[in-house]
Amino acid sequence: MRSIFIAAAMLFSVVPAHAQERQWSLDASGSEAFLAFGVPDTDDVGLSFWCKIGSGKVSIFERFDRAVIGKDQSIPVKLKIDNEEFVIKMQASVGNGSNSGSLEGPVSVNGTVMKAVSHASEFSITAFGRSMSYPLLDANVDGLLRTCAEDAAN
Repeated sequence: MRSIFIAAAMLFSVVPAHAQERQWSLDASGSEAFLAFGVPDTDDVGLSFWCKIGSGKVSIFERFDRAVIGKDQSIPVKLKIDNEEFVIKMQASVGNGSNSGSLEGPVSVNGTVMKAVSHASEFSITAFGRSMSYPLLDANVDGLLRTCAEDAAN
């Protein structure tokens, strides 16, 4: 019985350490810009905001378990940004031959969602009965919004 408690304690001590490794990073490559919350130099990204530079739109992207999504579909998703709540349509998609799935939905750079994100300390997304929260401290949201709003020719 004691070994079960020790194993459980070790398991729970590993989870927060892994979550603490995630950090925000802003990157641009050619015609796209990304603000991602993940572990640097890995595929471990929980949430990201990305855009085509100068498009005036930002896509919110979150990975989901394929089994939760089931099939490609457009669904309403609840966003909680500090104390404000929004519902937006997002595309739920499943990866081919993998266990990964994703939610992705565009919003306007100058719209109420991204204005709220730029001033918030926490971002939560709820879909398929599952809610995930992400800290926004140290996220260069304003840098992403400037890049997404800029004229691509400049």
